[in-house]
Amino acid sequence: MNRLKIVILPVFEMPKTINIAAALTLFLTAASSAFAYRNSAWIPPSDANALASLQANVGTLTESNPVWYGMNADGSIAKVWNAENNTWRAAMTG
Repeated sequence: MNRLKIVILPVFEMPKTINIAAALTLFLTAASSAFAYRNSAWIPPSDANALASLQANVGTLTESNPVWYGMNADGSIAKVWNAENNTWRAAMTG
């Protein structure tokens, strides 16, 4: 004859079980967003098609990296053509 065996966990073991379950839930929740696909783009303002492409895909991008500055031969910073243009800024911020 099979008997039903009831196991009662001691009080000090219950919180460990709950803590492990909570930690696992937190890990799985954080991992799902951490490993989600992200779309980013490097945007050269000197390319005539870059603005149209950016505007067409602005809803899918999570990061935009404009190439607004370059280097001169003497090592000083040079602003690239069309850098910091308000149309470009608006397209990158959505």
